[in-house]
Amino acid sequence: MKNLILKNRSITLIAKYAILIAFVCLFNVAIATETSLYKLASSLQLQYKVLNNTSAKNCEVLTKSGLCFDAMISFKMKEPVDIKNWKIYFSHMSPILEDYSQEFNIHHVNGDLHFIEPTEMFKGWSGSIEFDVKFKAEFWHISEFDSPPNFYVVDESEKTHVIKSTLAVINCDTNQEVLPHMAEFIDIDKQFKRGSKDRSNWATAQHLYYENAQMGERISGETNRIIPAALDSKVDSKNRKLDLTKGISLISNDFSIDNKSPAIQRMIRLGVGFNSSMGVPLIIKKSTKITHKEGYQLTVSSDEIIILSLTSAGAFYGLQSVAALLNSNPSELPLINIYDEPHYSYRGFFLDVARNFRSKEFVIKILDQMAAYKLNQFHFHLGDDEGWRLEIPGLPELTQLGSKRCHDLNESKCLLPQLGSGPNLKNLNNGAYSVDDYQFILVEAKKRHIHVIPSFDMPGHSRAAVKSMQLRYKKYMQIGDSERAQEYLLTDLNDQTQYSSVQFYNDNTLNVCMDSTYRFVEKVVSEVYQMHSRTGVPLSTYHIGADETPGAWIDSPICKIFIKNNAIESADLAQYFIKRVSRYLTSIGVVTGGWSDGLTKVKVADLPAKIHANAWTPLFWDGHKIAHKMVNDGWDVILSLPDVTYFDFPYEADPKERGYYWGSRYTNTKQIFEWMPDNLPIHAEIWNDRLNNEMVLNDKDSVLKAGMKIKGIQAQLWSEMIRTDDIAEYMIFPRLLAIAERAWHKPIWQPEYDYSGDIFSRNTHKFSQKNKEVREKEWINFSQALATKEFWKLDVDEIDYRIPTVGGVIEQGYLKLNSIFSALEIEYKVGNKEWLKYNQAPIKVENNIEVYARARISKSARVGRKLLIETISKK
Repeated sequence: MKNLILKNRSITLIAKYAILIAFVCLFNVAIATETSLYKLASSLQLQYKVLNNTSAKNCEVLTKSGLCFDAMISFKMKEPVDIKNWKIYFSHMSPILEDYSQEFNIHHVNGDLHFIEPTEMFKGWSGSIEFDVKFKAEFWHISEFDSPPNFYVVDESEKTHVIKSTLAVINCDTNQEVLPHMAEFIDIDKQFKRGSKDRSNWATAQHLYYENAQMGERISGETNRIIPAALDSKVDSKNRKLDLTKGISLISNDFSIDNKSPAIQRMIRLGVGFNSSMGVPLIIKKSTKITHKEGYQLTVSSDEIIILSLTSAGAFYGLQSVAALLNSNPSELPLINIYDEPHYSYRGFFLDVARNFRSKEFVIKILDQMAAYKLNQFHFHLGDDEGWRLEIPGLPELTQLGSKRCHDLNESKCLLPQLGSGPNLKNLNNGAYSVDDYQFILVEAKKRHIHVIPSFDMPGHSRAAVKSMQLRYKKYMQIGDSERAQEYLLTDLNDQTQYSSVQFYNDNTLNVCMDSTYRFVEKVVSEVYQMHSRTGVPLSTYHIGADETPGAWIDSPICKIFIKNNAIESADLAQYFIKRVSRYLTSIGVVTGGWSDGLTKVKVADLPAKIHANAWTPLFWDGHKIAHKMVNDGWDVILSLPDVTYFDFPYEADPKERGYYWGSRYTNTKQIFEWMPDNLPIHAEIWNDRLNNEMVLNDKDSVLKAGMKIKGIQAQLWSEMIRTDDIAEYMIFPRLLAIAERAWHKPIWQPEYDYSGDIFSRNTHKFSQKNKEVREKEWINFSQALATKEFWKLDVDEIDYRIPTVGGVIEQGYLKLNSIFSALEIEYKVGNKEWLKYNQAPIKVENNIEVYARARISKSARVGRKLLIETISKK
């Protein structure tokens, strides 16, 4: 018996030892696999190259749009890596339709996420090996930023590593991101253009030089110009100054303004003292002589500063104008008298934090700059396909899942990676605002006289919400609580509809036939409503998006029953959603906001009388007609035209400039300054379409009714390509200052709108040569104020604004340089020599030596991107 016990013990010990050995072996295998995965990610040289945007074959067979381009992903390995069953995941802005590699296959997952996997023909990563994976994708890629960073490799155990060669790096001169894995664009016809009809000009130094030269005289002599421009301004004829060396003393005001006011805090940051009793008296008085609620009168005399206004908002803007008069020597002010009031009551900026998250601190920083330039509406985009960014009490899944992206194909802890976010949970683009964060933002906005409009896109663009509520459903079904599981479910789980959204998702739309969808909407709105109420900032407008719901619900059993029971057509379901949600918002005293493409599909009589409508159709698609119709319908129309207000578009038509370009190949600061929002069709005389072809805009059948006007304008920063704060600031500034100029100040060169209607083209000439001359003179004044005063202020506030690229040519051996911004410092570099300051006179240069030029901000170390100067024959 004893021997049997010992024998059994021996067997047990052997078994345990075998298990231990097996565990150690598995652990060693895991380590080996992990090491191989890391080695592959570290040593694989990956390059993305656009081959042909203009003449790719068989596009009409592969895609409904009939548009596609040829590209290639190349792999290079210098040393062998022993790894099997791997995949490479990556973002690609347009769906890859077909690949042409024997060793690899490319698959589309959802949205922009794709993966590459080896075929049976692939024999492994042996040493010194190269592969080219050619493919076709829909539409085109014409920017060196169109292939996002952070490709990552995944092994069979779902471990991940980002491929090192696809990481973004920072250019030390410009502090902006570049993508080393993107092959440089060098072919104008095949890479830069996107079809035979594309007349776009590459923004080379030569092109910019001749564009800038058309502006004529470079220096205006105007030094007291403020941004945005005042309605009426009279400077002391003797050019006398008020001495501020002892600071300013706020001795009297009727609006309880103190030194904590953001306007005064800004002046303090700019170097003006506000604590000395010996300072210049600043008196703020309420005056009924100022009739506009945002108007003010500012008088800077030899011994005091006086601001008169009807409201605290007017007083606030008067203070901002004091700051606007300051230059980089903040010890003096010009003696001046200003009367001012805004052209538009709505002066807005839209920030998308749904696609890529921005911190609370960044939002406050943007609010500061909005207030500095008298913008008063903050359209806060908090929910879209790629992210839900606000805590909603009672629905924790929205931020537990919907605020994060990582490699989790089951989407139980995060959404799928998109937009180059990579596989890791710890990335700057994940995040959400707590209730306290949001309420803090509301309070800070109120201090700056800015109204916040929260925005959660619905019923399309809602994937983050859809997936979050599906997770909630699974959680409660697992514990047998089907009632709670279905309470806020947003999808028919038996829906077999096949569709693809504009951003190529197949599962991003709320099901508008389910009562639980409306319970969800009302729950979200009610919680946001309470957040506003608790902070004393009532929710007055709520933006539902209401756009882009292509092909959803067709094969939803719930919708089929709903359609039958309600005698409604399938095509009318999106309109039903808009009507129902807008009725609910009206019932709680909130105005419905939406984008024009959704709202205009609903009968005016079926919507509330007051509607906040963002008109976003480009002019070249007859955007003026849609905007005019909505104005004539009596809605509050906010012009949000992509041609000029989308700050996610490039500044210039240059592959090295980041940005989407579907609505405009470029939108520089001068184009925004030139915009005439009160007279949309006249732009056919001065602007081209997105392919740089002339436009014809027929306004005969879409004229505004006499006396009808838009409510305002708004700039948009959609953030698909905006992954960092520095990138966001680069794309926003200085364009935001030009939008602020147009929103506050009516351009004096703008011809009055023709209420009789006309067909506008290059041949109508209602924008006269005189109009152009006045516009160019005003632009010189504006750009000089940017270069000499406002860039300094942005530097003080640590804003990473874009410094423009420089125009230049070498003619007959002489270097000639200029800039779109008057008074901006320019530098040049000959060969390997040091950078030298350019003094506005041609400089003799030797033949066959490379010459570069760039702009510099004289009061800081910041410089713009350099351009190579070409040698040309004299024109």
